[in-house]
Amino acid sequence: DTKLAICASRAAHWARLQRLGQSMQWAIRSGSERLIDRYSKALLKNCLDTSDFSALEAVSGQVDGAGKYLSNTMVFLIRYRDLQAMLKEIAVLEASLHSNSPSGKNRTELLESKEKQASHEIVKLLQFDIDIPKKVYFSLLHDYLLPMLSRPRPVVSVEDTFLIMHTLERLEMFFNKEPLLQEELPTWDYVRVMLDELLAKYQVTIDMANNTIGHEVYSMLRDLLPYLPDMASNVLAANTNFVHLDELQEAYNNKREEENEEREINLATVHSLRYALSQNLSLSMIQNA
Repeated sequence: DTKLAICASRAAHWARLQRLGQSMQWAIRSGSERLIDRYSKALLKNCLDTSDFSALEAVSGQVDGAGKYLSNTMVFLIRYRDLQAMLKEIAVLEASLHSNSPSGKNRTELLESKEKQASHEIVKLLQFDIDIPKKVYFSLLHDYLLPMLSRPRPVVSVEDTFLIMHTLERLEMFFNKEPLLQEELPTWDYVRVMLDELLAKYQVTIDMANNTIGHEVYSMLRDLLPYLPDMASNVLAANTNFVHLDELQEAYNNKREEENEEREINLATVHSLRYALSQNLSLSMIQNA
């Protein structure tokens, strides 16, 4: 209808200008769940990539006041923003503990209380059934939750400890390894064999003089071998019309090294969490005995 068409047009206009707060306002005004979902995901990505929640502030009042617009994506984003504010308070409290003022004990108790709240919020965020960026997901685990599990007095409850254990189990299940704990990327030699087989299958010839293939062909190859790097925006790509296979090899090896290093760090985080969770569970049971 006319209202939906106008709102969709205005939402797309502001999205092109990276004004995602205004895009969400028009999406909400349209009443279309599809538009709201689309621009909620765009807003989520923008806020998490930039660590800037000003676009969310532009619509949070409108969203908070209308429950029907609180999609899982928006609820996650609002709670993630509130968690960041809580973590800043914790950092300030930690810094103030070094003072010798008489209120030091009160600050310690307040810090413990805040960390309990924050750990509970992190566990809730990890339970959301949305596509959380891998960097954010492991930041919640490694940067925030793991340090809280190493406190002398437990700040993560027994119930939340079991929930995190179940989260790690789901994380390591086969069908979840692709987005979060992906398998190690193959070597370039293997990839080059696959490329040659695909080129032969589709009767595509390599420009032997320049050792290149066209970008259109390469786009097709990326659809078939999705772990190939995006050469259209790669700093190693010297030409926008062709992909040099030497440049492709270097770009792929760089990507493989980065992703495999990230994979090892993520696996180490999971192993560290398993140990910390078992220790936290033991301390909590002793404390509650």
